[in-house]
Amino acid sequence: MSLRGKYMKVIVFTGMVTLFSLVHWRGHKVEIKQGAGLISWSASTAFRESKELFSMMSVLSLDTLYQEFSKRIQIEDFVEFLKEAQKRNINIYALAGTPEWGMNQGIEDMLEYIDYIVNLNKSLPTDLRLKGLVLDVEPYLTDEWDEDQNQVIQQYVLAMEQAYQRASQNDLEVIICIPYFYDTKGYEKELETLIRDSCHTVAVMNYYKEKEQEHIEKEIELARKYNKGIIQLYELNEPGTHDLTEQSTYYYEGIGAVLESWRKLQSLVDYNKFNFALHDYEALKKLIKNQS
Repeated sequence: MSLRGKYMKVIVFTGMVTLFSLVHWRGHKVEIKQGAGLISWSASTAFRESKELFSMMSVLSLDTLYQEFSKRIQIEDFVEFLKEAQKRNINIYALAGTPEWGMNQGIEDMLEYIDYIVNLNKSLPTDLRLKGLVLDVEPYLTDEWDEDQNQVIQQYVLAMEQAYQRASQNDLEVIICIPYFYDTKGYEKELETLIRDSCHTVAVMNYYKEKEQEHIEKEIELARKYNKGIIQLYELNEPGTHDLTEQSTYYYEGIGAVLESWRKLQSLVDYNKFNFALHDYEALKKLIKNQS
């Protein structure tokens, strides 16, 4: 083994030890339910580091990966990746989305992507197929939103309904990512329609430390009402990334603080379809390296 290879194994081992100690936060194991997940935006990195990725997830008791895939993916590499995940009992979802997908001019691109995933899934052995789709569509990042929020939110709701119908008709579970603030901006009706008619599970980008419960109460209420899953998303990226502030991310506090937040949320929210996921793999690696 090369010196670099030995060095990398030391780093990975040290990181695993650190992770193990964090899962046993404050001397007792934090309860992590089945279905807790990790978001990963880099397919090339995930494929290259699949063993390290899945080991890290296993130590943290994360059994669901939301992974972006390129359409240029080599099917042989994809199958090997899925086989490695299967060995670890990790479920894989396809992750994709642009702000424009929620606009009239972008709906067809979103439906085309869903069709691509449907056909990709059909080409795979049944036991290796993707469980579903995560659609990260954020229309409030468009210029059109600044000009006419009401029109954009209506387009977005209709777009997500179409996406849900297309995917669910092809046996794909649909998870939609939303911010925590739609209801506070006067779009409570649209929020309810989204959760009722556009997803099996809603993932809330609840990026506001110490106010997680307050900011997700309405979404939990609606998820419970319509028997939908709901995911609390935790941000780990460094402040300044994508305009993140220190209030938005656990970059400095680390995984231990995330798990403590989740422990508190679980004690306050009694809903068996409530879970969490971390955003994202690259940021998680940096945290583990910094805390090693």
